[in-house]
Amino acid sequence: MLTGAPGFGTTGTAGEFKGPWQIVVLLYNPAVVNAPGFLPITSDEALEAAETAQSQGGTQTFLPISGEANPLEAHPGILLICPLVSSHA
Repeated sequence: MLTGAPGFGTTGTAGEFKGPWQIVVLLYNPAVVNAPGFLPITSDEALEAAETAQSQGGTQTFLPISGEANPLEAHPGILLICPLVSSHA
């Protein structure tokens, strides 16, 4: 999920298109992805809800992938971006 992507101009989502971005990597459980009706998570709120539900014994949406405080997330670092300011850039 990337804030403001895609978009051009200074209104709507493009107004939020800023760097640096902090990338967080999660790995879906293949059983969840292969289930009929699977829809990927597309918002911060839904991601937080899925992680919370899993920590409380709910569906194992993600697999543990790190030794960090939250084993469901890996933090590879900061990504600096250069936002496009024109569709012709």
